[in-house]
Amino acid sequence: EYNGCAPSLSELVSSLDKADFSYLPDGTLAAPSPDEAYIGDPWTDEGYGCYPPVIVRLLSLYLPDPLQAVDMSGTSMEDLTTLYTDQGIPALVWTTMYMKETYPSSTWQLLDEHGECTGETFTWMANEHCMILIGCDDQFYYFNDPLQASGVTAYEKELFKDRYESMGMRCVVIR
Repeated sequence: EYNGCAPSLSELVSSLDKADFSYLPDGTLAAPSPDEAYIGDPWTDEGYGCYPPVIVRLLSLYLPDPLQAVDMSGTSMEDLTTLYTDQGIPALVWTTMYMKETYPSSTWQLLDEHGECTGETFTWMANEHCMILIGCDDQFYYFNDPLQASGVTAYEKELFKDRYESMGMRCVVIR
């Protein structure tokens, strides 16, 4: 909406690259990487999530020219605020729900685009969550957090930076 397009949630979910778990012949759980698809069902609590490449592909279907979604993973919070939010450009950031600590949870074997096992193991980090970074001051980063009904939510800078880094410093901006 901020960038002039407003697909419905149903439209977005129907356009999202999604994948379910399957089992290898030995009974091992398998699925693609969250870099390839949203793992699980986004309409249920059993859905896991996805990472920036999936969101970049999704947004490219809806953004008007010349805007484009860009995976800026690895960008520090200082650079995100200086280069983007200070310039009026919000950033989608991967963090944890309610700033809870993350920890290794479900593990599965990765499948390639043909559904073949790659031999790599993937471990999902629990409490994964995404929010829109909209600004900061000396003490806090400010977000639109879909888990909070109160509108803008503030989190202490050091705590947020720790959670952002623990989730791989993943982020997407539209420019």
